[in-house]
Amino acid sequence: MYKIGIDVGGTNTDAVIIDDTKKIVSKTKHLTTDDIVTGVSNVLKTAINQVDLDTSLVTHVMLGTTHCTNAFIERKNLNKVAHFRIGAPSAKAIAPLSDWPKELVLNAAEYIFHVNGGYEFDGRLITQLDEQEIIKILESLKGEVSAISVTGIFSKINPSQELRFKELAGHVLGEAISVSMSHQIGGLGLLERENATAINAALMNIASQMVAGFHDAVSGNGIDANLYVSQNDGSLMSLNQAKNFPVLTISSGPTNSLRGASALSELNDAIVIDVGGTTSDAGILVNSFPRESNKHSYIGGVRTNFRMPDIISIGVGGGTIIDQSNEDLKVGPTSVGYHLTSKALSFGGDTLTLTDIALSQKKMNIRGTSGICPNVDEVAPRVEAIVRRQIEQLIDLLKTDSNDIPLILVGGGASILPDTFKGVSSIISPAHGEVANAFGVAIASVSGESESVVNLNNESREDAIRNITEKARQNAILAGADSNTISVVNVLDNPLAYLPNTTKIKVKVIGDLK
Repeated sequence: MYKIGIDVGGTNTDAVIIDDTKKIVSKTKHLTTDDIVTGVSNVLKTAINQVDLDTSLVTHVMLGTTHCTNAFIERKNLNKVAHFRIGAPSAKAIAPLSDWPKELVLNAAEYIFHVNGGYEFDGRLITQLDEQEIIKILESLKGEVSAISVTGIFSKINPSQELRFKELAGHVLGEAISVSMSHQIGGLGLLERENATAINAALMNIASQMVAGFHDAVSGNGIDANLYVSQNDGSLMSLNQAKNFPVLTISSGPTNSLRGASALSELNDAIVIDVGGTTSDAGILVNSFPRESNKHSYIGGVRTNFRMPDIISIGVGGGTIIDQSNEDLKVGPTSVGYHLTSKALSFGGDTLTLTDIALSQKKMNIRGTSGICPNVDEVAPRVEAIVRRQIEQLIDLLKTDSNDIPLILVGGGASILPDTFKGVSSIISPAHGEVANAFGVAIASVSGESESVVNLNNESREDAIRNITEKARQNAILAGADSNTISVVNVLDNPLAYLPNTTKIKVKVIGDLK
């Protein structure tokens, strides 16, 4: 039996086919297309034909994509959202979505309301939900919005008011209306959870198109298999989950690369740099998983607090443009992207790129190129010095101490980088590293999380961790994990300084696909 992993990046779309032993039996790379169906269909067709695969033997197909990320950043095809905060008369000091860029509010979240309700940190009621007030507002929104987001104060502890709100929205606006509830999406922090929930609502149309396109591309190639989409912690979710929680797919690409790099190199702790056509994305592996960022994440200028890998990106990639117009040589951050084969000097274009430098230095070989670029040899050492300095700065930013650490180089553009760097103990370029992202999604596991604020006067720490772990296990099973393979990978226990004998506990588990 076989699994297929597909990663849709800004420049390239990659695919790998792996067998039951996780051996790569086929791999391919195509330029990314504007629509997801064409790009995914192209790589599937090529990968299957390379080994004349019987498609009835394919059991799973997994997709990692930047589709939702790009749509939100570019403000394209977003839903018109009405956002509700359940919390009045509390939580009025800062208005909902107050830190959103103005053009984004006008584009996606023009209707914002603050209604009565909410809970304390321990689940005690602040005030009752004012259902008549909500119904009146919902009536006024008929025909004005295509999605709704709702965030209640401490709804992660007690989600009942958000759930009741969804029922009311269905009664008034019809069951087809999309309602994103914050207790299913973000962490405990109100403002960031609120932002993530509104982003999720704005992406619902895009998510439906992505899921439909993925399904059509797979079925169009004669494959009847279980379909999954990767999320930003490196684990998988079903198509239905991806359709309902598209915000969780944001930043999944770099995570897939790190997981793939770990498996291909057989290293659990290392720095990974994934060199693509436009950027180099770097992160750190801790026990084979990407280190999570302890900073708030920003998506399209909006601050959120859901789990994100600690990734730093710089404008160094295969298509990075080298500007010689001034005396000081400039490398990046602009790139020719997927126009490399028409604009780069080696392909007959008029733009000097890092790929041209690598070809002229015999560091890579691409069919259909001459590898001869006039006057490149004299600038190559200066370009290499600039790139080395940029990558060494990147390494220093990621490290937490002065000790040298292994560096894994992956991605289709890895060969454009210099051969040595300060601050690393060794450099590993694993076989199949150019498709580490697709391999990472092909071998991905299923995860489950649960988080709660616990009053230790009412419950022991051990009992609380046990109960929260069981909730995380059930979440993983619902997501498709084999219950016999589930293990705990992280337990966070953070005492709250402002609440005596109270702590916030978060548990994460992973398991293999059924």
